[in-house]
Amino acid sequence: MGNLSLGFWVTAFFLLGSLIDAADGSIHEYKDEGFVKIANARYFYGGAEGLYASEFLGVDASSATTPPLKGNSFIRFDDVSFVRSKDSARKQNSTQASAGLVEAILFEAKQHDRVSGSFFKTENMCCTPKLADAGSCNLGEVMISADPNDPEWPKRIPTFFKKGEEEVKMSPEAVIINKTGWYTVYFTTCDEDMDGTVVRGRSVWKNLGGYLRGETTPLVKFYGLMLLAYAMLGLVWFPRVALYWKDGIQLHSHVSLVIA
Repeated sequence: MGNLSLGFWVTAFFLLGSLIDAADGSIHEYKDEGFVKIANARYFYGGAEGLYASEFLGVDASSATTPPLKGNSFIRFDDVSFVRSKDSARKQNSTQASAGLVEAILFEAKQHDRVSGSFFKTENMCCTPKLADAGSCNLGEVMISADPNDPEWPKRIPTFFKKGEEEVKMSPEAVIINKTGWYTVYFTTCDEDMDGTVVRGRSVWKNLGGYLRGETTPLVKFYGLMLLAYAMLGLVWFPRVALYWKDGIQLHSHVSLVIA
């Protein structure tokens, strides 16, 4: 019976380990990673996950710092901060409303064309003076066209550097997910003086069932069935091993000799 119990717990340990690995995937860490220049913007890819819609759809979908955990899916920004160079902090033009602005852009896969210039038929990500004069967007910000079916999305969360400030911390917001889909986060800046800026911290992506990725959540039942199957196999196998342990030792001795 001792061998039987040992086999059961060893099996459970390895299966639990596989679940823990999947859970780690819902936390995206940023370790002083730099922004990449694309068109007239600088951006950093913050991650993407499949998320299920929250059960309590009556909850306000706007950002909340402490959303209820149970029954809600959300993306939360934990201790995310942006660090720029001393030269960038010194050159900040305080007369521009968007000076020192870094935006967190969140969107669902179907809204991809509504972020940056695709919707406005331009290759730029940031609003241009021409489009700003036409009232299509705000100069110094990433161009976003609201989804008519969900006017609050794509969503942007602004963070401003003060003049002379080298590091700024993003507000610890959590965006509640009210629609099932594949969500992406970008950190972007349209300020040309922000070259060399890095991001640090992490974002936490929570699904209905916990911190598993949306695409791996259905596998929980599979792993449960596999655990049951291994337990049943252990009930049959380990008593046989205990019964013929002498033959087993002899067999393993021969195998070890061949390997050596």
